[in-house]
Amino acid sequence: MPFEQPASSPNVSTTAGPTSEAGLLVFKRHTELRGRIADSATESMSIGRSYVICPNRKSAGIQFRNRAIVAGQAKEAVPRYIKPLGSVSPWMASVVAVTRIRKVCFGAASMTKEVAVIGGGLQGVLAAIACAKRGFNVALFERDPSILQGASRNNEGKVHRGFTYGLDDTGKTQALMAQYGSAFGKAVADLLDLPADSFIVAREVVYARHRDSLISEAGTARHFEMVAQLQEDQVPSAMRPLPKHELPRRFGGKVDSAYVVPEETIDVEKLCIAAAEALGRFATIRAHTAVDVSHITPDATPSVITSSGGSFGTFHAVINCAWDGLPEIDRRSEFASFGYCLRAKAGFITNVEAGMPDRPITFCFGPFGDIVPLDRNSAYISWYPSCLMGFTTDLAPGSGWFASLRSRFDFGGAYDNAVQAFESLCRGLRLSRRYEKALAGAILAIGSTDIDDRESKLHERTRIGIRRRGALLSVNPGKLTMTPRLAMELAEQL
Repeated sequence: MPFEQPASSPNVSTTAGPTSEAGLLVFKRHTELRGRIADSATESMSIGRSYVICPNRKSAGIQFRNRAIVAGQAKEAVPRYIKPLGSVSPWMASVVAVTRIRKVCFGAASMTKEVAVIGGGLQGVLAAIACAKRGFNVALFERDPSILQGASRNNEGKVHRGFTYGLDDTGKTQALMAQYGSAFGKAVADLLDLPADSFIVAREVVYARHRDSLISEAGTARHFEMVAQLQEDQVPSAMRPLPKHELPRRFGGKVDSAYVVPEETIDVEKLCIAAAEALGRFATIRAHTAVDVSHITPDATPSVITSSGGSFGTFHAVINCAWDGLPEIDRRSEFASFGYCLRAKAGFITNVEAGMPDRPITFCFGPFGDIVPLDRNSAYISWYPSCLMGFTTDLAPGSGWFASLRSRFDFGGAYDNAVQAFESLCRGLRLSRRYEKALAGAILAIGSTDIDDRESKLHERTRIGIRRRGALLSVNPGKLTMTPRLAMELAEQL
């Protein structure tokens, strides 16, 4: 019978069989077949989400059924667009089918891909989970003794939707953050098999414009209106300005306008604990801690080389999620990018003795700062003018820059200045004179000047995401917001 392709079929490729009449149709939803090929023509085997329809004659052949390929199905159960094998016997047709599949899938060896992920922060851990969910074997490399101890765990937990970026006049950063912010909850749930609501601390944030802002009051209003339009039909509540008469009750005299915006805040500690637990459930993920990666070899199947000269691999793909170490590893791997800077910022968990805000507050567009209620008595605070630990465009030290900076930073002085700033800005707020815990992390971004420069590239987050060269993928998420969905996109690219 003539070959008939169904109108709704995915991408189709054909390979010739051992005779002129034999053929194999491989229907792929992804770029390559995945799974294990059976040693016997009568054994069932999983092959992920790929569709494989093999040569058939009467009762012989292999068809896709319930995520398995099953040999020896009746002709009536086989789609009519399978090409026949002519006079080849039914048993031989099954053997030929299995043989042809094995040849398509890199020969007789296992089709399971070996993937390396560099960096055990949230982006790296979620990328490893996303790859494991697709059936890949994953080797995860982290320079510290434990995973998820860096910037991922030490921030205010804001799921950005674009409101912070009032100084990007193009609107591109705001649109990107709105897109990925709306995808954050579902992506987290899909990766961790937990409802995203279990991590949410608050669903709204108050943005308070400092009178020393780099944006005028009218410009601030236009910015919030524009970003709010990007959120339509994506959030349960609308952006709204606080009435002017309410400002003196909430804030000191340095705040001249404020807006309540639909932007979630999550408990990053809980998220990181859940991510570590999810990682541990996969036998196909091997975590290598206290491994300092130097570079990736520029091969079709690259190896991971450590700073001590050791070698891991080879791999079908290597994903660089090393955050503050990313630019230097890329450079050593002959995949350099330019324009990066590193900052380091401190924050504190502290007791609130009086005047706990009813929502997280971000002071914006001039002196930046965040206060995030965590429970009835404690809050996260970070005041950028005092909590900025350092800024550099010299990326050669890699992750060593932050480690050195942290060891000599005056956390006590930074906390005292932050307390003074927040108590002057928030009416009735009284914070403990001593913090409970000091947090700190590095920040990777494109830019050569700090945020007090209106023209600084730090006011944009458009040159972020995934770069690829052959088997090497490098990902700069830019913000926590981007990490879950980017993890899924990384796995999809493989």
